Amino acid sequence: KEFFNNEKKVIKDEYKRVLENEKDTSFLEQTKLELCAKQQILKDIFDLSLQKMKKIPAKDYQKFLKKVLEENAEMQDALIISNKKGEKEKITKLPVFKKKKLKILKESKEISGGVIIVSKICEKDFSFEGLLLDKFQTNAHKISKQLF
Repeated sequence: KEFFNNEKKVIKDEYKRVLENEKDTSFLEQTKLELCAKQQILKDIFDLSLQKMKKIPAKDYQKFLKKVLEENAEMQDALIISNKKGEKEKITKLPVFKKKKLKILKESKEISGGVIIVSKICEKDFSFEGLLLDKFQTNAHKISKQLF
């Protein structure tokens, strides 16, 4: 009888342990799925924002480029630009391009707009993707809090 009671207790303890493990695993899986869904929502928002930026009117885009270069480019900096058709012409016809003696690097990156300014000491990313990513990283907590 004593042996039976002991084994019953061991089995009961093991059952509780397995049950707790399953609860924990289930909770972790649910949390993981929830996090993946939230990350997908944030990615979708990022993608929609990028699509909206890509549709900026040509006149506003020229103003944007002009302002970025005037405020951030130094004399003889180099630019990495989008490989979009006509992008080089848009940038080279800006007065600031000639004034600051900027040059365009042959290397291009998969950016959908904006520029990356390359100086001797650093790169400044003013591509649409870079600007959006910076905003998302800076405000991720606030954005998540408002959404979720």
